[in-house]
Order: sequence, then C-alpha cells, then structure tokens
Amino acid sequence: MSGVDKEQLMRYIELEKQIQNLETQNALKNYEVKKKAAEDVALTIQEVENTLKQLNIQTKKEKDDVDKMMKNKSIGDIFKTQADYDSQLSQEQEEYLEALNKEEVCKQHFTDLQKQHQDLEREANVLLKDADVLKKLYEERDGLLSDIFGGEYGSVEENKLEAKFDELMDKKQRVSVANYKWTNARVLLQHAVNQLAHAVRKWSDLDRIPPHETTIKYCCATEARNNNIAACSNVKSCHKYLGDKIDFPYLKPNEIETLERATANIYTDMLTPSRCKHAFQCYDITWKRATALLQWFDNVIQGTIQKDLKKVTEEVKKVEKDLRAERIKLIRDKVAESGGDVGGLTDADSDIPCNSLKGLTDGFSQADQQKLSDDDMDLKGIGIVRAAPVGDDGNMPDASNDRPMPAPTPLPLSELAPLPCEDDLFGDISQLKEQYKKDREEFERQQGLNKIRQEQGLQEKLAARRHKKKC
Repeated sequence: MSGVDKEQLMRYIELEKQIQNLETQNALKNYEVKKKAAEDVALTIQEVENTLKQLNIQTKKEKDDVDKMMKNKSIGDIFKTQADYDSQLSQEQEEYLEALNKEEVCKQHFTDLQKQHQDLEREANVLLKDADVLKKLYEERDGLLSDIFGGEYGSVEENKLEAKFDELMDKKQRVSVANYKWTNARVLLQHAVNQLAHAVRKWSDLDRIPPHETTIKYCCATEARNNNIAACSNVKSCHKYLGDKIDFPYLKPNEIETLERATANIYTDMLTPSRCKHAFQCYDITWKRATALLQWFDNVIQGTIQKDLKKVTEEVKKVEKDLRAERIKLIRDKVAESGGDVGGLTDADSDIPCNSLKGLTDGFSQADQQKLSDDDMDLKGIGIVRAAPVGDDGNMPDASNDRPMPAPTPLPLSELAPLPCEDDLFGDISQLKEQYKKDREEFERQQGLNKIRQEQGLQEKLAARRHKKKC
C-alpha cells in the first residue's frame, strides 16, 4: 500500500461534506419512497381498472333491466312525485342505483389514482439525480477508506462505531417507515371520519325536507350513501396500509360490514320513519367509533412513533459524529506515518475544507428532523376514495368543505384502547440487537486471536534473535 497524503484526508472530508448535505435532504430515501409509492399506485390502478370494467358490465345489466321495466323513463322522472316514487320504485331500480353509484365511486377513485401516479413518477425522476450522486459519493468514500486502510478497519474503535451506526440506522429506518405509514394511514382515516360525519348530517337533514320534495330527498340520501361507501373504502385501505399485525380497537371489519349492509338499504330506509331512525343510529355510532379510532391513531403517532424517531435520530447523530471524527483522526495518523506534514490538520485548523471537524459533524440533526417531518408525512402515495357526485353535473359538496358536524367529545386517554407493542409497530427490533451482540462477540474473538498470533510471532522472532546470538 502506498503512503497516505494530506490530499486524501482533505478529499475524505470533502466527500463527507457532500454526503452529509444529501443525507440531510434524505436524497436516497425520498427517491425510494416516491418510486415505491408509484409502483404501488400502478398496481392499485390495475386492480381498480379491472373492478371498474366489472362494475360497468353490472351497471349496464341493471340499466337494461330497468329500461325493460320502465321502458324509456329516466331516473329523474321516477322521483318527480311521491306517488310515482312509491308506485314505481322496485327492486330492479334499487339494484341499478346501487350498481351506478358503485361505478361512479370507482371511476372517481381511478381518476385520482392516475393523477397520483403521474405526480409520483415525475417527483421520483427529479429525485433520481440526487440519489445517483449520493450513491456515487458512497462508493468513492468506501473506495478511499479501503485504499487508505488496506481494506481493513483503521481501528477497533472504528469497527465498533460503524457496527453501532449500522444498527441504529436500521432501527431509524424501521421507525421512520412506521412514521410514514401511520401518518399516511391517518390521512385515509381522517377522510373517512369527514365522510361519515357528512353522511350523518345529510341523513339527519331528511327530517327537515317536506314529504313531497322527493327529488331533494333522493339527492340527500344519495349524498349520505356515497359518502358512506367512500368512507368504508378508506377505512379498509387504512387497515390494509398498516398490515395484518395492527388490530384496530375501533371500526373492526364486522362494523364496516354492518355499515355497508345498512347503506345498501338506504333508499328503502328513507321511506319509513322507524327505519330512518334505525339507520341514523347505525351511521352515527360508526362515525363516533371512527373519531375514537382517529384519536387512537394520534396517540400512537405522537405518543410512541415520533418520540422514538426523535430519540433514535439523536443517537444516530452522535454515533455518526464520533465515527467521522475517528476516521479523520486515523487518516491524519496515516499521513504522519507516511512522513507527510500533519501541520494544519488538527480539528480546529482553518485550512481544512469544512473549517473544522465540528463544522462537518454537528450540522446533521436539525435538517434531518425537518426532512423527516416533511417527507415522512408525504400524502401523495395513497389512494384516497372520494364520494361520487350526485347528478350528471358532477357537483357535490366535498365532505371536508361542507358545514361540519360538531365533533364527538374526545375520549379520555385513560379510556383509549392500549397502544400496539413495539414489534407490531417497528418489526422485531430485539432481533437486531441480538445480531449486533453476536457480531460484536465474533469481532472481539477474532481480535483476540489476532493479538495472540501477533504475540506468538513476536516471541518467535525474539527466540530466533537469541538463537543467532548464541551461534
């Protein structure tokens, strides 16, 4: 191995500066997140497109059945008067309305997903450049360190710090992914809560609509119905997004099935006061349960995930700082061993490109935390289902913009369901710790063997010298 010079140390410091700048922007992670999200959305688009084709066939079938029954009358004609509604509403018409609404919801979802996919691909392509630069910087840095230290670690301390850094980075990645997933899942849930609240309000408005205003009553019930359908889809997506390990304490699958069955009978329920009241109770309870689930989500995110994320980020920052400092010290020592001038290579000297070691290693945490807050909460990689519009004009007030329902009284924290365990949130982190412990023990065993070999070699050389002297 050739001697190590001052330029190699300065190049290492410059590489670390460039790497740190891109790391604080989460260049690789942001690209991978956008790319993975685009791939996931593309798969979802295929599934939704297939579903849309099936729904279109079903809608046409139901429409043909209604046309045969009603000849050429339109849906609007059916609802012009209460008498017409009572006499002509049939099972065929209900089935057609159900198929048509499902198709409209699916169409809206399909359109939203296509736009999301385009946005994600465009953003991923923009981020790809920085990600490629960071990968090349990593390769150059690793090659430089390998050249300087002959493919070995510069010291036992460097090996320990790098192993600890890798362990913490793996943990940080797991916690960060959990933060990303839960904050995105919360958006799905928030939309569901808004949609359920909108459905409850629209259903309660039915009592204030005069009996002869059948078209208005139909539109009001349809708004409630479409928002219930969209809310059920968003809750299901929320659960699917987090995986089977997370058991929702509220809004379990059987509760969503109950709401779906009630929603399927909405046009029959709107005709009878007793059924209308029973349906309202179902919608209202589901909305309150969804609100409690949202409160539980906030407790998980703020009370566990983000606290752990802040803690592990600080730990990573400290170990990374120590690792960089150790490597700079080792390279400086190599320069001295090679007969190079180490004057001006102390931590405080101003001719080092970063001005000081402190300037290189202390600027990590704040920018990184900000990026985690922004990018881990990115909302564009999820398929939010919006309620289908009422009527051909496509106009229906969005649940988030309409007059809101008064929010239910929040549950006391003591009454909220228990939080998920660490393994369910982050994966089996204890396994990482155990692997790290085994790796450390193996390394220390190898170090001990090397030390014994070195001592044996030294003793053999001394014995050889003594033998020569006797001869």
